[in-house]
Amino acid sequence: MDGIVIGALESELPAGGGIQRYAAGLVPELLALEERAVALVASPAVGEAFGERAVVARPRRMARGNFVGNLLRVTWHQTALPRLLRERGARLFYSTTTDGMLAPACPQVVTVHDLIPLLHPRSAPRLQYHFRYVVPRIVRASAAVVAMSKATRADLERFYGVPGERVHVVHQGYRSEVFHTGAVKASREVARRFGLGRYFLATADGRSYKNIPRVIEAFARLLRNEPSSDNPARNGEREVRSAGDLVRGDGGVDNGPGRGDVQLALVGRSSRKEVDLPALAAELGVADRTRFLGFVTDEELAALYAGAEAFVFPSLYEGFGIPPLEAMACGCPVIVAERASLPEVCGDAALYVDPERMDDIAAAMGRILAEPELRAGLARRGPERAAHFSYRTAAAAIREVLHAVAERCGGVPV
Repeated sequence: MDGIVIGALESELPAGGGIQRYAAGLVPELLALEERAVALVASPAVGEAFGERAVVARPRRMARGNFVGNLLRVTWHQTALPRLLRERGARLFYSTTTDGMLAPACPQVVTVHDLIPLLHPRSAPRLQYHFRYVVPRIVRASAAVVAMSKATRADLERFYGVPGERVHVVHQGYRSEVFHTGAVKASREVARRFGLGRYFLATADGRSYKNIPRVIEAFARLLRNEPSSDNPARNGEREVRSAGDLVRGDGGVDNGPGRGDVQLALVGRSSRKEVDLPALAAELGVADRTRFLGFVTDEELAALYAGAEAFVFPSLYEGFGIPPLEAMACGCPVIVAERASLPEVCGDAALYVDPERMDDIAAAMGRILAEPELRAGLARRGPERAAHFSYRTAAAAIREVLHAVAERCGGVPV
């Protein structure tokens, strides 16, 4: 008889996205705390990583992002999963995603990472219907909900009417064995391999809410020395000045030699479904200074963070924000949007911008180049801030939630 059955069907590394990385990082820590827990996984490879307490329970073809995969996944959770839980005598089911049962076979707790399909449906055209019609019913059928941030908890109340007391905010962790200040040792070699000198780092994610076109536009403005029309302070005690105050007309930077050859490096596979980022860089005349690096390993990414002037992440919405957390852990200054969960994650260790004001982003990038004391302060505070987040801490908090639910529903699963 199992105590807790953990739905880790999305766990996958190294190429997985945020949800997959969350499951891959959290589940081993949760299994270490719960001796009678088992994890449901979707592939034998992941099962091997989790050891003998992994149960390969579902075909991999039930992937997110396509209609057939979504339909099969929902159907499996309403048919095969309840049967499996009854066969194993499970006392509680914990899902690391929003996937769950409409009529739970035992008390159920689900995880909501974000509500992007509702807030930015253009970026998730198929999933928006799943989040509009299926997820709210799963949430209502659950004994409790885990949210990645206070911002996500507020969204759950706004869109689904979920009372705040039913939602437990548990911040996630990151791969601290990879993302740390020691990554700087490999930064010069990795930068050389990718043809980089001095560079800003960003993601190549073309989804509209990631806001990367404005990063490329801000970079072009920085090089062209275009003054901003209106530039309010967005960073507490620090005033964001015009990019035109910081950059010479020939594209060089006033503060020190060699700054005029700064580049913009974008990591990850560039999707052209919403925005063609390489075409935009060419249109703006900065293609020769913009490098699309494609897929990189976590180790390469850590080195790129450590060697960058700053990581630029002006996302319009995040349920949590793993990339800036990883960057901070590596001692990389971060420029982030003052939106959603990002202030909650980055605290006082980031330079905040209005993500809808391209000149605000350009000015922040200019300040990083022109103010070494500012950059050094952010680089120092980043690792200190990142130290507050770990999968071990998250697992302990989730375990408390699961035990409280199990006790309320008839017995602690130990």
